[in-house]
Amino acid sequence: MIRRLGLTVLLVTHDRDDAFALASRLIVLHDGRIAQAGDAAEL
Repeated sequence: MIRRLGLTVLLVTHDRDDAFALASRLIVLHDGRIAQAGDAAEL
């Protein structure tokens, strides 16, 4: 439904499997700074 409606959603999780399953783009934070960013294949 999110994609169909064209919505942007921010999901904060510590569960890597959930993040990779649900997100189209990911940002990995380390000590409050962006360590990596991209889609699941890039990470």
